[in-house]
Amino acid sequence: MATTEAQTIEELTTAVSTQGQPDAKTRRYDRQLRLWATAGQNALESARILVVGSTATSSSIMKNLVLPGIGHFTIMDHRSVSPEDVGNNFFLEYSSIGKPRAEEATRLLCELNDSVEGVANTSNIEEVLEKDPAYITSFTLVIAHNLADGLLRKLASLLWSNAAHPPLVVVRTAGFLADFTIQLHEHAGKFISYIVLLDHP
Repeated sequence: MATTEAQTIEELTTAVSTQGQPDAKTRRYDRQLRLWATAGQNALESARILVVGSTATSSSIMKNLVLPGIGHFTIMDHRSVSPEDVGNNFFLEYSSIGKPRAEEATRLLCELNDSVEGVANTSNIEEVLEKDPAYITSFTLVIAHNLADGLLRKLASLLWSNAAHPPLVVVRTAGFLADFTIQLHEHAGKFISYIVLLDHP
């Protein structure tokens, strides 16, 4: 019985075929395929992630999702790259100054993995929330970094209004301090507490 269970686990967590040479995809993702198997990799590749705010923190988050091979990501940011951005975001270059932050971060992140689709959206999140909320809910996950409190409440309310809408990951950073909260219907209480803290700092 123990041998059968061991063989089953081996089959589920090993992606390298014993027949012939593994293909290019298997060789690229070999270590993670051994961790979460083909089913986990397929789930990752089917993900469509919206990142609100092109910052050093959001770029680092996306680096850790682009390298293992997410299917698609969109960075939404209407601002341009400033000298301060270049100083704290290693995914921007000096030549990026004055150019759209979303476009520059997307371009450089896509260089990490040519199998990942990255799109830059230079729209203002406030305008999108008002005019085209369906665009936001079309993703499988939304990540927001240091979003203003009022916009965060609107975004959270939109995504909470329907159980079919994607989860929301809220990330806040200040220097070396950071916190993050996940909003999804199975864990509503934690996010509600977070909103209360915003109302009463």
